[in-house]
Amino acid sequence: MHAYWQARSVALLPLRVLPRRPPPRDWRKILLVRIDRIGDLVLSTPFLRNLREAFPAAHVVLLGTGAAPELLSDGKLVDRIVVYSKTGNRRMLDELRHQQFDLAVDMHYDYTLATALLTRRVRARSCVGFDMGGRGPLFDIAVPTRQKKHFVEESLDILRTLGLMPRAVPPEIAFHPRALDEAHGILTQVGVRGRYATIHPGGFYPQQRWPAERFARLADLVAESGLTPVLIGARGDTALLGEISGRMARTGAIVCGQSIGVAAAVIGGSALFVGNNSGPLHIACAMNVPSVSTMGPTDPVRFWPVSEKARVLRADTVGQISVGEMFAAIKDMLP
Repeated sequence: MHAYWQARSVALLPLRVLPRRPPPRDWRKILLVRIDRIGDLVLSTPFLRNLREAFPAAHVVLLGTGAAPELLSDGKLVDRIVVYSKTGNRRMLDELRHQQFDLAVDMHYDYTLATALLTRRVRARSCVGFDMGGRGPLFDIAVPTRQKKHFVEESLDILRTLGLMPRAVPPEIAFHPRALDEAHGILTQVGVRGRYATIHPGGFYPQQRWPAERFARLADLVAESGLTPVLIGARGDTALLGEISGRMARTGAIVCGQSIGVAAAVIGGSALFVGNNSGPLHIACAMNVPSVSTMGPTDPVRFWPVSEKARVLRADTVGQISVGEMFAAIKDMLP
C-alpha cells in the first residue's frame, strides 16, 4: 500500500505546475466540506467555533451529511448547511460554484481523492486541505500531516496553516427544541420514568463492538444500580437491540431508528452513557454526559473522547474487556 501512495503522489505531481491562487486577506464566503461520519462532525465543532470567532462576518456554508442540520441547528457555528448526496452532484456543484466562495476547505484527514477533487471543483478563490497520499497538489494551501495527533488538533491545524492561532474549546452540538419534546414523548411511551442510562451497543466497524451478551449483563447491573437502561441505535441496529433486550433479566427500554437529533436529545437527558467508541459517544461528551466506553482497535491518539467525564476501557480487542471492569467504571462515574 505504501508503494501505491508513492505512485499516486508521482502521478499527481504535474498538478503542481498549475497556477496557485493566493489566499485573500479577508474571507467573506467560506465553504467547508465534511461528508463523513457523525463522530467526525462532532469533533470538528472546535474548528467551527474558532473559524466563527476569527471571521464573525463571514458567510460559512457546510457541505455535510443529513446529520449536520440536526446537530448544528442553532446556526451559531455555520450559516447554512447543504446536505450532500451522491446523486444530483452536478446540480449541487453548480449551485456551490455560483456562490463564488473565497475559501473552500476539505476537512477530511484522509487519503481519498474524492473530497479533494470536490473541493477544488467548487472553484473557490483558494482551496485548502490535508496533504496525504499526494493530495497536496490539488490544494492551493496544503496542510502538513507529519505528526499524529488528536482529531480535534488535526482540524485546528488547518487554521494554523492559514496563519490563525486557534484556542482550545470543547466539542459542542445544538439540536432543535422539537427534538427534545419528541425524545420526552418517546421515553414516556416506552415507560421510562426518572433517571436512566443510555446504552449504545452499535458502532461503524464490527470489530469495535463489545459482545451483545455482555451488554445484556451490564444493562441488568445498571438497572440494579437504580438507572433504567435505555438501549439506543439506528434502524440498522434493530436486531442487535432486540437480541440484547431478549437476554436481559430485568426490564429496559428500546429507542431505535429515531433521527440523530432525537437520539442526541435522549442521550443528553441521561444520567450516564455506556457504549462503544462511536458517534453517539462523542455526542454524549459534547453534552457533558458522564460516559463509560470501550475502545478496541481504534486509534487512541485520534479518537479518544473529549470530556473530563469520560472513562475509557481499552484493550487490543474489545472482547478482552469484562463486564466486571465496565461496571466498576460505571460505579466510579455515578454519584
